[in-house]
Amino acid sequence: MLSCVTSSSRLVRRSLQNCPKSRLKSLSSTPSSSASSASVLSLGSCSWPQYSSIRSLLRFTGIRSSVQSHSIQKSGISRFGTRFASSSSSDSVTQARSGALTTSKRLLELWNEWEKEQDPFAKRTWGKMLIDLYAALSKQLSSLAKDEAEFEHLATLHGHPVAQNCYRLGAVHAQRFEWEPAVESLQRCVDLDPGNYTHYMKFGEVLHAARMYGSAVQVYSTVLTTMSSEFQKSSDKPKQVDRPESFDSTIFKGLTFTPRMQYPYSKLAEVLYRRAHSHLVQHDWDSALADWKSVIGLEPNHRTAESWAYLAHLSRILGKWQQTVDLSTKALEFDSELLIALYERSLAHFVLKNEENVKADNRKYAVLAHERIWGLSNHPIQPDWGPDRDDSDHDL
Repeated sequence: MLSCVTSSSRLVRRSLQNCPKSRLKSLSSTPSSSASSASVLSLGSCSWPQYSSIRSLLRFTGIRSSVQSHSIQKSGISRFGTRFASSSSSDSVTQARSGALTTSKRLLELWNEWEKEQDPFAKRTWGKMLIDLYAALSKQLSSLAKDEAEFEHLATLHGHPVAQNCYRLGAVHAQRFEWEPAVESLQRCVDLDPGNYTHYMKFGEVLHAARMYGSAVQVYSTVLTTMSSEFQKSSDKPKQVDRPESFDSTIFKGLTFTPRMQYPYSKLAEVLYRRAHSHLVQHDWDSALADWKSVIGLEPNHRTAESWAYLAHLSRILGKWQQTVDLSTKALEFDSELLIALYERSLAHFVLKNEENVKADNRKYAVLAHERIWGLSNHPIQPDWGPDRDDSDHDL
């Protein structure tokens, strides 16, 4: 009680010192009819009514609330403090719920826009907005949840399961070349949902892009050993790709159109193909060779042509020039417009001094590259996914 009175006296003294002159002047001119209830004390250059109790003075000066708040902060057991905390807690919960609903709705809209956007610079700008929104949603849900289990339940109710959020955050961070948070988000994602093929493949892709090649190999090996149920034989049949209208252009004059086949997608081939790339950049050529041979050993799939082309690449590295020509030609049998195969074969022809073949391969390479650069074809300039390619998530 003594401390409360002492604190109140200090606040009153401070209020008197900071009292505006106009206020003091109006107080000093109190009508004589009230003189019976309050006499005037001389306080330096100003006058102040002497009140009969500290409570009436606090009410008059308007600092009652500050005194009460001060005592609440010191003791923490005031009935007013409990009532204030309950009211504030109720208001904050209501605000958090409303904010979480608004944020989750905006998150879904922005994510859909981000996925459809083709401009990488726009995606990076929107990615920053997505990161901020995910942080806001996490804060709002944390204020509503008592523990981790309730947090995950609330996130699911709002349409943003934690594993899904981690996956999307990882994808956004990776697109912005923020490798450390991307790896952390995707690591938590696969920990929460260890049986998800798509999440593991994205994790391996980001690890490879972050130059963590050994970890990428481990992730792909985990997929091969623990997700065999995902590798079911595709029932799709190869389809012949129609002759593009761009071949009617004069730039294709003299080039023979070779029908190209579209082979079915194989999840097993995709894992082996990507692991081979991670082996390759570590100069583990034997392991890369084994994985690409495994892809070729499967039924023709969407990675068969590229696997033959990378076998040709390994042969060129080892100086086996005629073998490079043969393997590149085999790749072109599966995809007559595969640029990497034309490139490898052209180099081998150059070393073998086959000038006419060099000119033919270079010309076809230049025309096809020109066609794709200007958007005349949807065929990729490089293989769909490679060690030097960052926007390689369209298959996931």
